[in-house]
Amino acid sequence: TVCSLESMAEPYILRYGMNGTQSQQLFDSLSPKGWVPQHIDIVNIDGKMHYAGVWLKEDNKTAWEARHNLTEKQYQEMMDYLSPKGYIPYSITVYQNEQSQTRFAAIWRKEPDIKFVARHNLTEPQYTKLLKEMEQEGLYIYTVAAYEEGGTAKFAAAWQPSYFVKKDQYIERHHINTATSQQLFDELSPKGYIPLEFIGYTVKGAVNFALLWTNEIKIPWQVRHNLSPEQFQSYENMFKSQQYYLYRLKGYNNKGKINYIAGWISYKEQ
Repeated sequence: TVCSLESMAEPYILRYGMNGTQSQQLFDSLSPKGWVPQHIDIVNIDGKMHYAGVWLKEDNKTAWEARHNLTEKQYQEMMDYLSPKGYIPYSITVYQNEQSQTRFAAIWRKEPDIKFVARHNLTEPQYTKLLKEMEQEGLYIYTVAAYEEGGTAKFAAAWQPSYFVKKDQYIERHHINTATSQQLFDELSPKGYIPLEFIGYTVKGAVNFALLWTNEIKIPWQVRHNLSPEQFQSYENMFKSQQYYLYRLKGYNNKGKINYIAGWISYKEQ
């Protein structure tokens, strides 16, 4: 079942539970109407592909490109082609296709004045080391994907200078389980931190999370994890009725079923 919420009176269009054909049809339908993809997500659950996307209608006409089902080589070629033209990777997801082959999907936006660094095929030690090196250069992660390859976790990510995150207001954690993730939420939320980026991913059957927090942004938010599609839809309905906007949605394999981690921020006037 493809679940959807769409209204011109609403700030975004959400689709999830799509197959590849339905996802492409959505791109073909929405793009000419001025809708811009903000986030894409693709998950393989026992050979069945689950596509999801969040779209906004933007007035500034920012140029963008989106691709999916890219091999590692094709992904690097797209990065090499678009980067000199002023495009930055805006959203990255990595997944296994029906043949259990690693594939990349990404959205690029034309932001010629923004410096960025992107890396992929990183082992966990390489990713951890690079996080520290980038921080020393004043670069902070803004999009990350984690995936299983050869029984180990691999990471793809992009960094850029942050105009709102200071070093002492930036917390990143990865390879943490559900209990540790909840402890982190319980610890940081009362201190005014908001999760900017978060993903769930599975390695050897175990669910892990990666989270990026800052306390520099002051806005009401809600995040829920380990949600079935039905639970996610229930929260989506509830938060949307309270004027919250879905800003992140990431699916992952939890014991052979798709689960979601999702975040909403308030778009009411503060």
